[in-house]
Amino acid sequence: MDKTIRVFAPATVANVACGFDIMGFAIDNPGDEVVMQLCEKSGVVIKRIIGDAGKLPLDPDKNTVSIVVKQLLEQVQSDYGVEITLYKNMPLGSGLGSSAASAVAGLHAANELLLRHDPEKAIRRREDLLPFAMEGERLACGSAHADNVAPALLGGFVLVRSYDPLDEIEKFTFPEIAFQVAVTLLADEIPALKLRDLVEDAINFPAPVATLDEEVHVLELFHGPTLAIKDFGARFMARTMSWFLQ
Repeated sequence: MDKTIRVFAPATVANVACGFDIMGFAIDNPGDEVVMQLCEKSGVVIKRIIGDAGKLPLDPDKNTVSIVVKQLLEQVQSDYGVEITLYKNMPLGSGLGSSAASAVAGLHAANELLLRHDPEKAIRRREDLLPFAMEGERLACGSAHADNVAPALLGGFVLVRSYDPLDEIEKFTFPEIAFQVAVTLLADEIPALKLRDLVEDAINFPAPVATLDEEVHVLELFHGPTLAIKDFGARFMARTMSWFLQ
């Protein structure tokens, strides 16, 4: 069985609206890629980093792509080691979760290789990889937050409900995340089932991320009926006011 794997992890947008360190979503492109080879000799080695202009360290203890893999292999007590080639496909400090994409790509690659060659040591649920990915963020910025690594790992729009303890990460569509925020604020005023109906009726249009070029991505907020950002708040406010006035 092949002991080499190539894994892509997407860019992410975090700190969405009021959700500082708790809400984020994944986008299709850009993203980082990892080519990883499983080795009989233990240890984690970064062979090459392509696309970083020499700015990122090859020391496995100082790079997010390798530190998470090292911690995973140590935690599951695997005797295998890995060699990593990292392809950085987005600028450093771009605000698109560059360090998170590297960490998630490396982590997923290592666990997939374990599933193939050492299945008793592999992590079975993808959600259970999240604490390892968060340690990559601790290395990158000093805080083990999940709003970039969670959507990069799980996909979609993610809400972190608790860090201590780390609560289950929920994966929501755009209207569902709006409902989760609304029910937190209005649960004592509007019945949850009615509130869900109001949200789904108000926010029944997409908010896609458009790629302009490799380094520029735009969140389109003009797909509502009046082609303006106010369609989000104004439509919801109008429906809640109508309900209160009934």
